[in-house]
Amino acid sequence: MSKLLSIELRKIRHRYVWLLFPAALLVIFLWDLWAILRMEPESKWVLGQEYEYLLLDMALQNAIFLPIVIAAAASRLCDIELKGSALKMLCTMEKRIDIYHTKLVLGALYLLAYSLLQTAMVPLLVRIIQAHMQAAPQKMPAAQLGLFCLSTYTVSIALFIIQQTMSLLSATQIVPLFVGVGGSLLGLFSGFFPNAPFRYLLPQGYYWVFCTVNIYYIPETRDVTYYPIPFPTAVFAGFCAFGVLAYLAGRRLFMGREV
Repeated sequence: MSKLLSIELRKIRHRYVWLLFPAALLVIFLWDLWAILRMEPESKWVLGQEYEYLLLDMALQNAIFLPIVIAAAASRLCDIELKGSALKMLCTMEKRIDIYHTKLVLGALYLLAYSLLQTAMVPLLVRIIQAHMQAAPQKMPAAQLGLFCLSTYTVSIALFIIQQTMSLLSATQIVPLFVGVGGSLLGLFSGFFPNAPFRYLLPQGYYWVFCTVNIYYIPETRDVTYYPIPFPTAVFAGFCAFGVLAYLAGRRLFMGREV
């Protein structure tokens, strides 16, 4: 596998696929930094709940950005094989299933780095909030951070499998990219209807579903309270099963594709 990954990296060395993920992280960091610096020092609603505020905020940001970034990354990884007879020639030199797996492993590594770096960004932003608001330190909720990292990575891998399969099966990359953009909008929309059944039908909406923080807002006083909620373990197990089925279906469809 290391040799196949090395070959894959050489194939895409001028395509700069990896830049998509730090670019998304930079946008998220600047977005949060802008929001933090706009907070009035006398505003106390965020004090003592900095981690909860950021975890919910980043679930929103992931629902907006990641479906698009994942669709673009999968498209850039796969479209090189779809030009001319490149895929047919590749299949004479390596197993077709290895092509599918190599791209999936590379995407999984990019997403792992993204999930870890985003999780590490949370304590950094918390310190910036506390310095700006002159607030006392808040105890780091290690379990919540771990679940945030795990759920972000799991949902992203499932989306990558779907997008990679679509990119490898499509004659043009317009359709997979359109699905990524549409999924971003629908996933964001689903977050505003937490009790709606369709929320569980959209893979992109699971960035919200697995968030361990909820919000209580009183319009009259503009008081905001963030509070922890239990992690939906049974739903997570079901989503993992969905991811496995998506992988098996995607692999089967690619293996049956004419080249």
